[in-house]
Amino acid sequence: MNSLVMIQPALLEYTFEEGPPKPALLDVSSLKPDIILLLDSFFHVVVWKGETIQAWADAGYQDQEEYHSFRDLLAAPAEDAKAILAERFPVPKFIQ
Repeated sequence: MNSLVMIQPALLEYTFEEGPPKPALLDVSSLKPDIILLLDSFFHVVVWKGETIQAWADAGYQDQEEYHSFRDLLAAPAEDAKAILAERFPVPKFIQ
């Protein structure tokens, strides 16, 4: 599977919807304000946050108890990125 990622990078979309992250198109149309994207291109792992998500994170909503779902949304791509970094050799560069 790792050699396939070299040829066709994987892009996952994290949203507030229940369930696992969904594959997203490698296209500018995937850049939406209310999602988080995780790009795995074998040599780089990138976590991108939409404008709304980043504004909420900067405002500290994840630290408030009533926004635990937002905290979970922020943690999910970070945990997946850690798993990728732990199992891959050579270790990819992590960009957040």
